[in-house]
Amino acid sequence: MKASDPVSAFNLDRVIEDSQAYVTKDELYREFVDYCIENKVPACDKSVFGKKLASMRALTDGQKKVDGTLTRIWKGIKTALNHRKEDHFSKEGSGGLEDYQ
Repeated sequence: MKASDPVSAFNLDRVIEDSQAYVTKDELYREFVDYCIENKVPACDKSVFGKKLASMRALTDGQKKVDGTLTRIWKGIKTALNHRKEDHFSKEGSGGLEDYQ
């Protein structure tokens, strides 16, 4: 399955649903490319990866300030290598829902 559909394989092997987590689109794509290299399978381009992954999961597309820069993210997932999670979902301070666009 990895060779015939690396996005599905990555989704099954590395993507974890977590309603309080998020991952940047760039970070997730880099992890996918690393996964493809490790498994000696071809990686598709970033836009194809995003569309295929979104068709497999109920993902929410958004933006968040990460290190002071507005960054494109997927909300509600993390990977085995990514453990970024919202500390709280209040309107107090940075990191809450108000940062999501």
